[in-house]
Amino acid sequence: MPGTSPGYLASLATVAPPPITGVYTGDVAILDTLSYDRFAAVTKIVGNLYVSSPLQAATFAHLTEVTGDVFLFCPGTVAMPALTTVGGGLVVTIGEFVAALLATVGGAFVVEDAAFDSSHVVSFANLVSVGSFSLDNSDSVTTLNLPALVACGDLTVRDCLLLTTATILGGAFTGDIDVRGCAVLNTLSMPSLTAANNLLFGGPVMDELPVLVNLDLTALATVAGDCTLTGMVGLLVLDLSALTAVAGDFWVYDNTALTDIDLDLLASVGGNFTVDGQTAFGVGSLGVPVCLPSLVSVGLLNAGSVVVTDNTGLTNVVATTIVAPGSVLVVGGWVGASTIAGNG
Repeated sequence: MPGTSPGYLASLATVAPPPITGVYTGDVAILDTLSYDRFAAVTKIVGNLYVSSPLQAATFAHLTEVTGDVFLFCPGTVAMPALTTVGGGLVVTIGEFVAALLATVGGAFVVEDAAFDSSHVVSFANLVSVGSFSLDNSDSVTTLNLPALVACGDLTVRDCLLLTTATILGGAFTGDIDVRGCAVLNTLSMPSLTAANNLLFGGPVMDELPVLVNLDLTALATVAGDCTLTGMVGLLVLDLSALTAVAGDFWVYDNTALTDIDLDLLASVGGNFTVDGQTAFGVGSLGVPVCLPSLVSVGLLNAGSVVVTDNTGLTNVVATTIVAPGSVLVVGGWVGASTIAGNG
């Protein structure tokens, strides 16, 4: 009978399941053309989305939200023009990802080393909030553009060999900011960054940001941990004019072209205050290269010290409590070491 004939059974095996529209509950894996055709029209996925397909283009035109994680391992371009929300993490391993309306990623947004290797641009103009963001070990991305990002945990931009420009709006970030190992990064703009946990620009290897000349941290007011800025050998002026408090150590060292640091509002440093190895101090436009008119406490949280050394062009240090080489800084009944030596 026809219903059991070999030809009929074979035809059933090749019939694709019907497309799914609307909300789908469960994990979705796009592995081939059949699975893509089935889920291309969904509007919301209550679960995780995996796209690991040889397709050169995959467009999810109606998808607005994925409540779980999104993993993209597609060598072509994955487009989600209506997507606004990812509840979990978002990982782009290879290929391009276009989501112009993406506003929120609840977990970690990770751009891995082979992603965006065609456009060379990571840009999400409407992205407002992420759990954390990482662009790490990329050998193709030249531009990072997150002009609306105001809420973020850890932010990592590291070992990106071709990155020249990074624009991140900033806000009261709750995690660590780590920017280093970007040999051709010229411009880093975070004009609205007001707070961070630990802040590290540069690193233990000299010249990790050798051509950075445009750095905008003008709104940074508080650092809950350590603030370290080093190895930016092309930077001329460090404007931290809004910075009032660093709970941990404050380190500025081996920025050999730096002529001025603006720290007019810095009132407290919980650990050590160190400015060391700025060999071009004294030739800039802000007057006194190290001016600390508001500094009243150092080392109250930790046994800290004030060290201003080996800044060979520095001839004057102006501070409320530091008056001369070899002076002692007395804060809240605690007597800390103050060293001003090896300068101009």
